[in-house]
Amino acid sequence: MVIEKYKITAENIYNFDEKGFMIGFGRSLKRIITAAALSSGRVTKARQDGSREFISCLACISAIGRWIPPALIYKGESGHLMSTWVDDVTTESKAHFTVSHNGWSNNAIGLTWLKTIFERYTKPKRTTQKRLLIVDGHSSHVNIAFVDWADQHGIILLILPPHTTHRLQPLDVGLFQPLSTYYSVEINDLLDSSLGTVGMTKGLFWKYFKPAFDEAFTEENIQSAFRKSGIWPTDGSAIIKMITRPTLAPEVQDQELRTPKDSKAIRRFQLAYDREPTADKVKKLFATTLHLSAQVSCLQHQNEGLFKAIELQKKKGRQGVRLNLCGEPNKGIIDCYSPAKVVKAREYQEQKEALKAAEDKAKLERKIQRAANALKNKQDKERKAKAKAEKEAKAAREQMAKELAAAVKKALQEEQNSTAPKAKKAAPTVSKQPKPAPGVKAPVKLSSRRSVVVPAPSVVDVVVEARRTATRTITRPARFT
Repeated sequence: MVIEKYKITAENIYNFDEKGFMIGFGRSLKRIITAAALSSGRVTKARQDGSREFISCLACISAIGRWIPPALIYKGESGHLMSTWVDDVTTESKAHFTVSHNGWSNNAIGLTWLKTIFERYTKPKRTTQKRLLIVDGHSSHVNIAFVDWADQHGIILLILPPHTTHRLQPLDVGLFQPLSTYYSVEINDLLDSSLGTVGMTKGLFWKYFKPAFDEAFTEENIQSAFRKSGIWPTDGSAIIKMITRPTLAPEVQDQELRTPKDSKAIRRFQLAYDREPTADKVKKLFATTLHLSAQVSCLQHQNEGLFKAIELQKKKGRQGVRLNLCGEPNKGIIDCYSPAKVVKAREYQEQKEALKAAEDKAKLERKIQRAANALKNKQDKERKAKAKAEKEAKAAREQMAKELAAAVKKALQEEQNSTAPKAKKAAPTVSKQPKPAPGVKAPVKLSSRRSVVVPAPSVVDVVVEARRTATRTITRPARFT
């Protein structure tokens, strides 16, 4: 036997297999919902929301009841892990994430899992220790590259015969079925509590897969699966025992009466109370209390589900971006993202988005500044144009005033000339003076004309005079009529 031949201990015995999940489908379970929710049809339709995408899980367990972090394979046509698929992943998460074109494992992913995940978590302290890895015959982990690498690192592969994994493989015997059941419970709770308003998506898968995995992959369940398959402790008769299962005794419920706190407890209390004589009013009181308690429970359940649905809808509205290896060049190999690497890649992407947002903000500020400068230049031009127009208008007014003053002066001059009396010209009389005596100088003749200098009127005086005379009526003298 391999275990005895290589002296392999329980801590070095592992079982590895793949489990697929159709994320939009859950098992049919009995639920209690309100009549309004049932009549709307949203809850029943949401159980099969049309999402037929697969996400597979590569799980590995050891005979001592320990499991190594699973690898989740998302379906992605581009081959890139999107940020919205792993929003709920933190550094405390225990899982790895990768992408394939169909959501299932392949040769490259299987070899990457063996090198980066299995070797990391199961490498023995002593190199002489052998590890036993029990697998089925799937090509993703039964190929030359996979077998050669395992042989070089002290890993013994035990390949199970076809059509025997449901009896011989511990993961199929005691873990994958409860995992599927717990996952169905989680997504059914989501669909029922949200009244069918929230459908299952790849972005929500890890959030609801993690509690189901923790519930199913307990130390007790893992050890029980190895024991039932007869691998550890080694027992060839375990398979026969598993075929005929013993009938379990029905559970006996405690009939002790306690203070009722929910609808079931109130019902039990009522049944106990009915065994003794009671009045009709007391029964009606119990019935009313039961009815109100049921209503409160349903409303509380609906409110919690709707609040959860609101939070989930906020996440669904965001657009995902590709998570690369934090700016490192793509080497063309399959990579399984660890939680730390997911968080690092997400932070790197957030930094890129923040930098882009800062650049966009700077561009917007520069655009606003350019617009402000253009507006200022326009206002300056308008102000200069306005000042120039005012200056020209002022010069035009002054020129008009000058022209008006000249016109008024000319009009007044013409008016004065037309209204002044014309005097007849008299013949000049020459007075004869006696000739001076000899030796006496003749007197000097003085001119009768005197030149009088009249100051020119100012522009203001002319304008004022023009305005004054413009409203005055000049009467023609009677002698000229």
